[in-house]
Amino acid sequence: MTDFDQAKAEDAWGSIGSGAGGDELEPRAIHDFVIHLQEEKIHPILIFGTSRSGKTLMILSLLHYAKQNPRANMRIRLGDAVFPPNFPYALERHRDAEQFYNILTIEFANGDRPPSTQKIVPFFVPINIEVAGRTYKLAFLEGNGEWYQRDENSFKQFKQEIAGILSGFAAPASIVFVAPTGDERTPSDRNFRNASHEDLAHCVEEYERHRIVRDQDNLLLLVTKWDVLHSPGRPDSHFADATVADVLAEIESWHFIWQQFANLTGPSRALTPYSAGWINENGMFIRDIKYQLVFDKFNRTVWNWIYGNVTAAASSNIPPVRETLYEDVKLPTPKRPSLYQSLIKTSLWI
Repeated sequence: MTDFDQAKAEDAWGSIGSGAGGDELEPRAIHDFVIHLQEEKIHPILIFGTSRSGKTLMILSLLHYAKQNPRANMRIRLGDAVFPPNFPYALERHRDAEQFYNILTIEFANGDRPPSTQKIVPFFVPINIEVAGRTYKLAFLEGNGEWYQRDENSFKQFKQEIAGILSGFAAPASIVFVAPTGDERTPSDRNFRNASHEDLAHCVEEYERHRIVRDQDNLLLLVTKWDVLHSPGRPDSHFADATVADVLAEIESWHFIWQQFANLTGPSRALTPYSAGWINENGMFIRDIKYQLVFDKFNRTVWNWIYGNVTAAASSNIPPVRETLYEDVKLPTPKRPSLYQSLIKTSLWI
């Protein structure tokens, strides 16, 4: 397996040059890549977030739950390569995906926290899930958090592979904006959170700029590291069963990402608190079996959102039929929208 890290690849990629959003790629290659996704009926899940926001942990936790928990009610396996064979470094990208699925998920199961992702180019982890005899193809975007962080002078543009999907992919896509509540190493330090959220708000702007037709997309504001705010061991329900008021009390003061997300028009939007695991200030997992059902609930909620998105995208009905994977975390349909829902036209998954 190759790490395909910067030291190995910078000379080769340096010869390609620099363009909008990263290394210069031929427009034809981007076009063929997007067409390949559509022809293979691969549902892209684009995940945006800065370094240490929890992107990698979220994907690993979702995959671990689906692979190991009988209550997941799905069969899961690594899918075929997302990039066409002639796409630059297609083989290396798929090897990274294989390493992620076959090795990092095992390390996660053993309680090891993965290092920050350090890649030259984005890659996708292709996942095939089988539910009730039907197979759906997913592709989780994985990459460096630094790609979404501003440098000294300006915000960064999306990598061309990502911009190409947003501008050219005709089918619905799932978009996850990963907003951490804080840093477990320094929970009281708001600088990390504020900087991360400001960069993430720019990702929403980039999404709007590239995705002109977005009415059928599904967007999720994932409030990660919920365990930094509320200990899983606390006696009340703030961690395990947060109410709308609990979540609003935290996010209403997020002047960057919350305002940008709330003001977005077009796609369906949702938000949920999330924790991939209980992590202490030293970055180590705290394993306690009595809290596992709570962490499973977070994963079931996100899987329900993903499954609803991919089944709606595959539906031939008008309007599309959105199916439910887990009834216990099914989104309730209120008789009358609350003021909260009326104002931001979104749904809170709790």
